[in-house]
Amino acid sequence: MPTNPTAGSTDLCIIAGDAMDQIVNHLASYYIPVLAGPLKTTGSEGPMTSIFINDYDHNLIEISSYK
Repeated sequence: MPTNPTAGSTDLCIIAGDAMDQIVNHLASYYIPVLAGPLKTTGSEGPMTSIFINDYDHNLIEISSYK
């Protein structure tokens, strides 16, 4: 636990099992804007596709797929 937690100071990555177009369409159905992407990136298991969104505390969330 950080000593002084601050909203918007976290950056995390979630690896999804779905195809990126399905993820983007699902987020759009809930009116969640994609900040960047889909972008070609590299993860620990090789090439992947990533998008970036903010949660309600303005933390940066990367959602990636190896598909």
